[in-house]
Amino acid sequence: MGDYVLLYKKKDTLEKLGTIADGPFRIKEIKNRNTVTLDLPSRSKIYSTINLEKIRPFYGEIPTAITLPKNSKTEPRYEVEEVLAEQEINKKPSFLIR
Repeated sequence: MGDYVLLYKKKDTLEKLGTIADGPFRIKEIKNRNTVTLDLPSRSKIYSTINLEKIRPFYGEIPTAITLPKNSKTEPRYEVEEVLAEQEINKKPSFLIR
């Protein structure tokens, strides 16, 4: 407990040339062999109990700022005037909008 770890993102949420992990976050509690509770910021919208497969040790100085996991509630919303084009990329719908 007290060690810092990185929380790896799901593969489907990775952006090209983006970060692959969020954090570092301090381990607050070891629940059992497979899960830990992380000390996440209060504005974080994810559960603080995480499976060990999703975290990796953090080596280095503890930063004063951290990256937070993205959430649709924290992302800006835009009004769509019109859908100009639609196509499928990697079996996911993609839209060109105005």
